[in-house]
Amino acid sequence: MNRALALGIDSLMHDTRRLGKSRSLSDLTTSYLIGIACIKPSDLSQRSKMWTNRSLTEYIRENALEEYDLV
Repeated sequence: MNRALALGIDSLMHDTRRLGKSRSLSDLTTSYLIGIACIKPSDLSQRSKMWTNRSLTEYIRENALEEYDLV
């Protein structure tokens, strides 16, 4: 609340520079991860109906290189 009062309401609509480690994933990688997460696991021959963190991670580890055409 103090930030909104100090910087104005418009400042809340835009991210500002933050402390800490900068982003390490490329836009392509981020798009790939979001794309996979938005697909039902059953559409990718997985047994579950919804992704868990573990199942999504395992799927990506097993398939990312092939889907990126890096092999």
